[in-house]
Amino acid sequence: MTQQTQYKENRIYQVNSIASDLSTVFTKPATVTKRGCGKYYNISAAFDIETSSFMHNGEKVGIMYVWAFKMQDVIITGRTWEEFNILLDLLSDFLDLGPKLKLVIYVHTLAYEFQFMRKHIEWSEDGLSENGFRGIKNDVFS
Repeated sequence: MTQQTQYKENRIYQVNSIASDLSTVFTKPATVTKRGCGKYYNISAAFDIETSSFMHNGEKVGIMYVWAFKMQDVIITGRTWEEFNILLDLLSDFLDLGPKLKLVIYVHTLAYEFQFMRKHIEWSEDGLSENGFRGIKNDVFS
């Protein structure tokens, strides 16, 4: 007897089509508390980029040409780092993220993707971006 899995159909949005309110596409997930670390949202979230490289004026140049973020049954895509920063701001506001409430975002091939991301996100001395996301040094983007 084989077991069949039913998959929920994903909803796909461009980051610019969400306007300024993520409550139109997400429901706030439950949280769990990790002793000494604060609260985390009890949901999986993932981020991935697609890149390409080419020669420009005799130098090899690498670029990100599309990114995708998934949480719940929602996929949000964008093409620029500016759009990605807009998404981070929207997530931070919608989920009330900060030092005591975190969202862990899994990043496929983090070491590689960080080389593209590091130049486009403002990091502070404590490893937080200006919108409250933790530095990627810890292998989590929370």
